[in-house]
Amino acid sequence: MTKEDTLTNVDRDEIRVDVEQGIFNVIESARTMEAYFLKKRLEISSQKPELLIKDDANELRLELIRKDELLKKNYEKINHWQSILSDVQGVTAGLFNELNTNTITQKICRFDVSRSFCLIVIELMC
Repeated sequence: MTKEDTLTNVDRDEIRVDVEQGIFNVIESARTMEAYFLKKRLEISSQKPELLIKDDANELRLELIRKDELLKKNYEKINHWQSILSDVQGVTAGLFNELNTNTITQKICRFDVSRSFCLIVIELMC
């Protein structure tokens, strides 16, 4: 019971300060390590500049590979959407043709009816 009491009596501000201090220590260690590696890289690049060029060439090669894969994915997506678009255009073109055919047929029928009506009127007038 005494252990539980001491754990629950810990002030939240103390916990916050401890956590902030721990985070600060981790960040400071990361900075120190980064500075160490940058220093070593600088030493190596001054002693053997060809290694730096090789590293840069490898990074560029990997970047090209990533971009080629990205292009391939984009081309696949483009082909997929083009096929969907052509399917939709085919369907709409068929509907449009059917609609135009029906409209033309209706116009011809109206013309025939109008022509017949005109002929009948002309015959009655004569």
